[in-house]
Amino acid sequence: MNSTKLTLTMDKELIGRAKAHAAEQNISLSSFVANYFRAATASQSKGKKFDRSKLSPIVREALGLAKTPDNRPYKEMLIEALEEKYGLR
Repeated sequence: MNSTKLTLTMDKELIGRAKAHAAEQNISLSSFVANYFRAATASQSKGKKFDRSKLSPIVREALGLAKTPDNRPYKEMLIEALEEKYGLR
């Protein structure tokens, strides 16, 4: 595969969360971004419209499609919801 350097500009907090997510998946941040680009463009090559609703919350947030009302990280909100659901709060 022929690789080319790409420079992206994003919020520092988002970059930190993306790096942590990539590390949890045991992949590099470059691979994480490349995998998203592959998924996003695969449907175009098949003549289908890209369905953003199938993306994970962290990817939607990275795209700017998902916003939290008070700018809290998604994982923090998820933990809070699960604690409430199971009576742990």
